[in-house]
This record gives sequence, structure tokens and C-alpha cells, in this order.
Amino acid sequence: GKWTPFGFVSKKNVAKMTGLYVPFWLFDIKATIDAQGTGDKVSYSGSDQITETFEFERKANLRWSHVPLDGETRVDDALMEAIEPFDFKGLIPYDYRYLPGFYADRYDQSPQDLAARATKRGMEGIDKAIKDSLKGKYDRYRIKKNMSKINSMDAYYALLPVWFLSYKYRNKFYYFTMNGQTGEVAGTVPVSPVKKMMFFFIVLAILAVITRFVLGIIMRGFWG
Repeated sequence: GKWTPFGFVSKKNVAKMTGLYVPFWLFDIKATIDAQGTGDKVSYSGSDQITETFEFERKANLRWSHVPLDGETRVDDALMEAIEPFDFKGLIPYDYRYLPGFYADRYDQSPQDLAARATKRGMEGIDKAIKDSLKGKYDRYRIKKNMSKINSMDAYYALLPVWFLSYKYRNKFYYFTMNGQTGEVAGTVPVSPVKKMMFFFIVLAILAVITRFVLGIIMRGFWG
């Protein structure tokens, strides 16, 4: 990050790095889009604004495969979502010989426990699909009736590789997760007051130069 302190990302700051096979439930979600509304197209003729309003209807069947939800309460859900996606083409049947050298946890949340989260992810996908279908077609739109719904959800158990890292910087710990396939990293980094101060003075210097330049033009015009 641009505000990360100098020297934060250093091997000497890595307090602990652990490879863990995190228990996930992979949801296959089937849904139906059924929405109606109106959309406006705005154009201009000289100084006049012309607005045309049209009715639209959106109907479609959607399916998402392998939507991953971690099945362990002590694992941060937001961090797990932040390091998506995983490459599910690499899934293989369970074999204990992959586990030596890594930790592996067992789930403590069932698919039923995660049903609300899976439904939320599905509804967010429906909303995105509707918005994407209207984007560029109308300048603004209103959904008047939305009967879209989740039809079914099936869940499959899988262990997915995640690295957990803890950084110790100035006697404070910062925690990160990393996708064991893609290297995607998520976590919270400290903010450097030095960098912020440097940025402030750089902006101040630029504004001072611009102000001096503008005042110079104004004064030359005044005395001229």
C-alpha cells in the first residue's frame, strides 16, 4: 500500500507463517432472474434535454458453481473472500499424502449454518447480473418489480490451501492471509505518518508553485 511504512515488508518482520488447509463448503447455486422496471435515455438538442422512458423486463436462469464459504468459525470470513478466486480445476480427491508439512482443520459449520451467507452471495450475483444487463443501455433506471429468487443450493466439502502470516512491526502484530494457489494477499497494514507528511508537503509545494504562477499572470496583466 502507498501508506505502508518504509521497511514494513521485510523478512525480519515475519513472526510466523503457517500453511493451512482450510475447510470450505463449495456451493452450487441455481437462481432465476425475474425483474421489471423503467429506464431513461437522455439526449440533448441544443440547450434542451430530452428524456425518453422505456419499460424493460429481465428474465434468465443463472448458475454459479463452487462458491466457496469457509466452514470454520475462527477463520475471518472477509479475509477468505478477499483472497478469492481459487482454481477449482485443480481439485482432486482427498489424499492424506498432501497434508504432511501443513495443518488441516475440520469444519465446525455445516452447509445449513452457511445457508444465509450462501443466499446472500447468490442474491448479490443476481443484482449484479441485472445491473450489468442494463449498463450502457439506459442512463438511469428503476426496478419496479423484482421476483428474482434462489431456486436451489448444493454444497460439497473441500480443503483449500491458505497461508497465514503474522507480521510484528514496532511491537504490534498484523495478520494476513494468502491464497495458496494464486498468491493473492489480504490483510490490514499500518499507516506511515512519515509518508502522509511527505505527501502533504509535496502537495503544498505544488499548490504554492501553481498559486505563484497564477498570481504572476494576474499581476502582469494588472500592470500592463
